[in-house]
Amino acid sequence: QQQQQQQQQQQQSQASLFGYHKLALLLSSAKNTLLATDTANKGKVIWELPLNSRAQYHKMIHGTWSTPTMMDHLFSHEQQHHHVLALSANIPQVYKDDNNNDDEPMSQDYICIDAHHYNDLNVEIITQGQYTHNSPIVQVIPWHLHQNHHNCRQAALLLHENNDISVVPNTPSILQEVQNTLQQTFADIPYYVHKVDKSTGKFTSLAVIAVPNDDKKSAVVAKATVVGETWFGKENEQILSVTYPQRNEVVQSPSTLLGDDSLLLKYLNPHLCVVITKSTKSDQNEELSELAKALAQKKNKKPVGVTTTNDNINEGQTDDSASNASSSSSSSSPNLFINVMDTVSGQILYRASHVNYDDSNANNHQVPVIISENWIVYAFANGKSRRTDLGVLTLHEGMIDKHGITAFTTPDQERSFSSLTSPKPVVLNKVYTVTKPVSAIGVTNTRGGITPKNFLLATGINGQIVQLDRRMLDPRRPTGDVKKTEQKEGLSQYAPLIPLVSLRTPSYWQEIPFVTSIISAAANLESQTLVLAYGGPDIFFTRLAPSKDFDSLPDNFNHPLLVLIVVALVTATLMMKRMGDKKSITNNWS
Repeated sequence: QQQQQQQQQQQQSQASLFGYHKLALLLSSAKNTLLATDTANKGKVIWELPLNSRAQYHKMIHGTWSTPTMMDHLFSHEQQHHHVLALSANIPQVYKDDNNNDDEPMSQDYICIDAHHYNDLNVEIITQGQYTHNSPIVQVIPWHLHQNHHNCRQAALLLHENNDISVVPNTPSILQEVQNTLQQTFADIPYYVHKVDKSTGKFTSLAVIAVPNDDKKSAVVAKATVVGETWFGKENEQILSVTYPQRNEVVQSPSTLLGDDSLLLKYLNPHLCVVITKSTKSDQNEELSELAKALAQKKNKKPVGVTTTNDNINEGQTDDSASNASSSSSSSSPNLFINVMDTVSGQILYRASHVNYDDSNANNHQVPVIISENWIVYAFANGKSRRTDLGVLTLHEGMIDKHGITAFTTPDQERSFSSLTSPKPVVLNKVYTVTKPVSAIGVTNTRGGITPKNFLLATGINGQIVQLDRRMLDPRRPTGDVKKTEQKEGLSQYAPLIPLVSLRTPSYWQEIPFVTSIISAAANLESQTLVLAYGGPDIFFTRLAPSKDFDSLPDNFNHPLLVLIVVALVTATLMMKRMGDKKSITNNWS
């Protein structure tokens, strides 16, 4: 037992040293509980925080509005905090009656905790309170506090339906700091937010303008003015989901080196989001909307895998009639749309459409999407092939040939980027197929972003987590013979069917059904990444090495043999040196 305890302590110390020991915070809306699990101790629950059981919804907030870069992580001298803000929305039933909107206000319960300080199953509560308001909240933005306000350094901006912006916790010192930041940091370039109204199909981007807070009881610190709007039209399309990029992803290089030594520039816009919409036409033989007509009448052909910003049809849409699973009539009209949008300008940067999207099954309603660097990967059920299609989009700014950057020539490029004036990206796309349903998509993240990324798929009811090399989903895979330059990049000939190899299944024989989210966190070693899959009745956690353990030794490494070899080499070196010195002296005397 003592040996086992010592071995466990050694493993825990090693896990902490290499960054394997993480604290996973999970929010259960069904049980109205925020809990923390220890990933290094088989997911043991170390603390629980009960939330308001009468709340309509809960939110867990951590971090800030900006995306940290690799340089920020390396050179930031500010100590990272582990404060988490939990919000619980209390919306009275009387508010749903239009005649009594002003009778009963809404409220937000907030609790600020320190996730790393706990005793038994109780976590340390730093501060808590309640914020009352009259306008519904449509967006929650995390906000990091630089000063220590009653030891709580996590706040949140609340965008209301009437475009007011308030802050929680709503203490005077926090309100003053947020106002100062909005007035000083965003004096020249405003801070932008957005809101999505799924009931009307409206996407609105807004600019935040700080206002003086004369009323000390009010938590409103700014007003939002409309910058741009996009209407999808509830008569034609319904918004299914909105997906955003990962905040903590590290981008190692802004370009991709091709086999012929040219550079393919990545379109790295931190304000991207993907809005998934589906057609609301019950009968596919009805007259198409003007937008759908414009999509269906496009006949301009482009090279394989290449589209322009004005092309709205990708390989997922065909001109041949296909049987829809939810309708017996044949039609080629698109019924699923992938909209790549800019949250600052509110414009659609690229729009792809697909036919044969099947939402007749309750398990097929979700269209999982992941945004990684300049990659967008999504999955949907194909009613014609009875399989799952994987759509892949890569966004690029342009290309520089191998002679474009020399000691005497430099490419003519813009040094600044603006969501309002910069040109739209060039999009490459491909559609692949897998034989199992996909309920969630994730991507591996490492400390420096050097290790090649792998995509992770959750196969729905079967509950398997499958690992795919990103090169298998590359839209630049050639349809013809593979050239030598393409072989240097590791590209293979295009094949629509992606095999799911059992050897690349991190979940092994275990079943993790109904997974809705897969997240990845970086370890202290570049080769390692930590993966957490959740959403169903089970939680799955594992450690992966996408490019094997190139910067660490295996557990069964023979350390005594290594020490023996080093000692032997040092001894042989000293002996040879002594023999050489003796021979040199003998030669000099002779």
